[in-house]
Amino acid sequence: MYLPKTSCEDDGWSSGFVNLNKPHEHLEAGQWVAIDSQWTDNIPILARVGGAIPVGRDVQTVSGAENRETCPDLPEDDRRGVEIFPPEKSWPGRTYRNTWYEDDGISARPNIAKFTLSYSSREETVAVELEIELNGYELRWKHLSIILPVRETRMVVARETKSG
Repeated sequence: MYLPKTSCEDDGWSSGFVNLNKPHEHLEAGQWVAIDSQWTDNIPILARVGGAIPVGRDVQTVSGAENRETCPDLPEDDRRGVEIFPPEKSWPGRTYRNTWYEDDGISARPNIAKFTLSYSSREETVAVELEIELNGYELRWKHLSIILPVRETRMVVARETKSG
């Protein structure tokens, strides 16, 4: 498969991709690669360096606007994590920004929260900053877990800012 370059790579810096399956390697952009994968085991999954994927519980949950009494057997939507994919090396001055939105999942005119996660990569740390704009939305989760790729050994240093 071909791993494309992006326009931001014109300055000689290449973001590349992370193979999320074994052998969990970083791959340079702008090249053809062969990824060995048995379809019975898993499919190749690549994440672009600099990306982020918000994740929650791996089961159906009660949404923010649902009456808890109508769904007593479902767990609360009280967990949130973000998988991030920093570059393999330190890239001072390079910051990645990713935004996602959440609402209650039911209302016709819901309050919509905006979350912007920024991160940068250093030799021994990955600095993460989360900006939250609640806009009247009530969070069910109180803690955000930052999830690094397999084989990543750097420590996460986090900061949060909140508005509305």
